[in-house]
Amino acid sequence: MKNLYFIFLFSAISMKIFAIDAPSITLPSNGATNQNLTLSLDWTDITGNEGYIYQLDTVSDFSSSYMMQDTTSTNVSYVNISNLYFGTTYYWRVLTLSSSGNSVWSASWSFTTYYTVNNLYPTNGATNINITMNIDWSDITGNNGYIWQMDTTPNFNSSLFTQGTTATNNSFENQFNLLFGTTFYWRVCAKSVIDTSDWSETWSFTTRSTVNNTYPTNGVTNMFLSLYIDWSDITGNSGYIWQMDTTPNFNSSLFTQGTTSTNSSFENQSNLLFGTTYYWHACAKSVSDTSDWSETWSFTTRSTVNNTSPSDGAIDQDTTLNLDWTDFTGNDGYIYQIDTSQNFNSSLLQQGATIQNNSFVGISGLLYGTIYYWHACVKSINDTSDWSNTTYFKTSYQLTNAPDLISPVDCSIGISYVSTDLEWSSIPEATAYQYQYSQDSTFNSGIYNGTTGSLTETINNLNQTTTYFWRVRGQNSSGYSPWSTIWKFTTDNNVGISDLSDISSIKIFPNPISNILTIIGKGIITVEITNYNGQIIDSKIVKNNMYSFDLSNISSGIYLIKVATDKNIIYKKVIKK
Repeated sequence: MKNLYFIFLFSAISMKIFAIDAPSITLPSNGATNQNLTLSLDWTDITGNEGYIYQLDTVSDFSSSYMMQDTTSTNVSYVNISNLYFGTTYYWRVLTLSSSGNSVWSASWSFTTYYTVNNLYPTNGATNINITMNIDWSDITGNNGYIWQMDTTPNFNSSLFTQGTTATNNSFENQFNLLFGTTFYWRVCAKSVIDTSDWSETWSFTTRSTVNNTYPTNGVTNMFLSLYIDWSDITGNSGYIWQMDTTPNFNSSLFTQGTTSTNSSFENQSNLLFGTTYYWHACAKSVSDTSDWSETWSFTTRSTVNNTSPSDGAIDQDTTLNLDWTDFTGNDGYIYQIDTSQNFNSSLLQQGATIQNNSFVGISGLLYGTIYYWHACVKSINDTSDWSNTTYFKTSYQLTNAPDLISPVDCSIGISYVSTDLEWSSIPEATAYQYQYSQDSTFNSGIYNGTTGSLTETINNLNQTTTYFWRVRGQNSSGYSPWSTIWKFTTDNNVGISDLSDISSIKIFPNPISNILTIIGKGIITVEITNYNGQIIDSKIVKNNMYSFDLSNISSGIYLIKVATDKNIIYKKVIKK
């Protein structure tokens, strides 16, 4: 009975002392890692509490010299903890306060603080980093700043070793005036009021070794004489150095170089030579270093302008017009030539120069119905370009009709190679006629030409058994008519026969004839008429000094009259209409 009494009494006391529940702890979660040095311990709220008691220690039985304990106010179910150690595991628990008796302790949970920071930027092994940049790392709440170290060796023991500290909560550091093309190693640790973290991992990055050319693109052609060379920018520069030359070794007499101001990554080039290949490169400067040269690129300047108007081969152009060509940036004016000769050497040559930036010229006084050739070139302060491609145009006709060819009839054969007459019709307002004959049907080579005021022209000393092409056009003081159609004839191969060598004693008329052909002269013995195929059309023995042939029944064409006298034999061509 006595034992049962004590058991009852102990149970009653227990029920009075532990009449309120213990809280459940929630944050940080049990076993959590990478916790900040300043954080909140949080637990569930218990109805009827009069506050809470918490304990925090670095050992699980809460027996170390570090162990801290404190009480919160009623209904405050959390506590803020600061100035924890880096990389340390902490254990903590909570009980509920009550006037009817405190609860038992909650379960004991643990968490571990950050042991160091994490590097963020530049990423490990990064290349082409600017010489002025930020190193950046993760933040740890509750820090008192950070310590950073940087060097060109991973052991941080070279003469270029640098280190520094940042202000509280400042988790980056700006780096200035790094060397070009150099690998740097860096690491960081965090500080608190009572502790310093481990160093972060050692990361590396490599700075840019030089700039990159951007414009003009490598190998580009047709560039103007005034242009920009442009390259990529490097943050932290104190300017750039550029070089340009007409040789890739930068050793000619035309070599030039210069520097730009800070952050000016381009340079204007002017007064370059026409049609010339230039090579160029650039490098960057800093307060403490100079980069490598960029790649050597080239570009080629334009060699000349392009004719634009009149277009090549244009016809029916006015005798007063503009010659127009493409503009050339950096010009000091233009030179032009226009002529009726492709060699620009005739008496009609017009040439001159324009003022700066004026890429056209007005031309007047051109002849009608005439082909003109023209070209232009551009000037600069120290050079003149090649001539543009020569193009041509043709002015409109004032004499709109071409002459009609009469004789020799087209496709005639057996024409005398010694001497033959070209004959054509007249056209209104023509004061003269230009004739041409050639063995070339296109009249591009071997041209014989002349001008006459009559409607006929005798040509001599042709080649035997040769086909000739001929044409005629009218002209006056204003220009030319269109060319006539092109006819052709083939010469004979009669050797040693004089064509009317003594025509003064013999008269054959009319020529051309329609019906009756009359022959008058002394000493005539026989007369023979043949066509140019050698067929005899008619022949007579003449016993007086005049004889007439009726040729009304023969077809149109060219015929040969053979007159035998008591002195010689005479041949004469006649045309039957």
